[in-house]
Amino acid sequence: MSFFANNERPDLLKKNEDNTARDSRFGEVPSALPDVQPSPFTTTESRSTFGSAAPVNPSAGATSPDRCTNVIAQGARFKGSLKVDESVRIDGVFSGDIDAKGTIHVSEGAEVDAKVHAAFVVVSGTFRGEIRAEEKTELLPKSKVNGEVITKALSVHEGATMDGTIQMTSDAIRTNSRTRNGNGTAAATAAAAEAEERRRAEAQTGN
Repeated sequence: MSFFANNERPDLLKKNEDNTARDSRFGEVPSALPDVQPSPFTTTESRSTFGSAAPVNPSAGATSPDRCTNVIAQGARFKGSLKVDESVRIDGVFSGDIDAKGTIHVSEGAEVDAKVHAAFVVVSGTFRGEIRAEEKTELLPKSKVNGEVITKALSVHEGATMDGTIQMTSDAIRTNSRTRNGNGTAAATAAAAEAEERRRAEAQTGN
């Protein structure tokens, strides 16, 4: 699991120092401290010992926030492009692009200004930019979204605010081409109708 934060545990360091002092009172100081099994919440390295996350299964729904394998912690700021094979939770401030195969969570209090693409996108905080969700976008009660949402399914909870455009589509969303969405289809239909009308007008003039 990846964290962008300071995860030092001073309580564990203090505990080890106390053990050393207590052993010295009996006239013997161990040459090395006993191995301490790392807590699963201590560091990035300790979490990685549990192995990789299971492959993303869209039919299983969005990954819950506490099971996201990558976290930008509260107080952290990230600017750039982020590409992950599983899911990511934003608790801090993010600016740039995110591409995830699983779920993107924008937590309450988080601020995101980005173009994001994932199977599922769940917003609880403040989002500005573009959302492209292969399966579903969910706007939770305190979310504030300003921008464009392109999604296969949409759930808007009471209390959420949305300022921008929403496009519902069943097509694949991997491409940025407008010809793959409803706007492109509507434009093609209008052009065909205009061409047919022009052809009929020319036929009547010839008669």
